Amino acid sequence: MEEKVLPFLEALAAFRDEVRAMLRDKKEANDIFALCDRFRDVELVELGVRLEDRPKGQKALIKLDSRETLIRERQEKIDVRKLLYLR
Repeated sequence: MEEKVLPFLEALAAFRDEVRAMLRDKKEANDIFALCDRFRDVELVELGVRLEDRPKGQKALIKLDSRETLIRERQEKIDVRKLLYLR
């Protein structure tokens, strides 16, 4: 199954990388960055896909992982942000 799904995920990641690169020069497009992040943090997590941002000029890193693990990690990040915000 991985062999069939991965090419689609790579194409999607490449699209996302291109959109982010184009928008980097136009700071007023923060809402599109947020949309990209939501796609990464919500939709892909629900599919068991880890999409990690890389430094400028590098392609995003794609990994298949357990949905439960990704959801737990996402919640841990949210919890840390809440703690930092409350300080």
